[in-house]
Amino acid sequence: VIPDPKNRWEADHLFVIDKDTSSTFLNANLLYVRSLGTAFPQVKTVNDVIGKTDFDFYPKELADKYRADDARVMASGQRFETIEQYSEGGSVGYVYTE
Repeated sequence: VIPDPKNRWEADHLFVIDKDTSSTFLNANLLYVRSLGTAFPQVKTVNDVIGKTDFDFYPKELADKYRADDARVMASGQRFETIEQYSEGGSVGYVYTE
């Protein structure tokens, strides 16, 4: 369930990011920023994410995938939805992208 858009940026269960057409981060919510903290302790605020790209935070293969996903959305003008499984620190989670 997607929360009210007015509160979407700081929903307690959603990582929300906004990128420009070159896949550079323009904004992110605090939950996303905190999710990077274990691997990137220098990332403490939204300002630490702005101006960066997926290549600054993810392995090349994953960053390439995210960039391809971004390009597909921009080229088609259609929403893109996927659920991806990931594993971090021994626990399994799922990422829903819209």
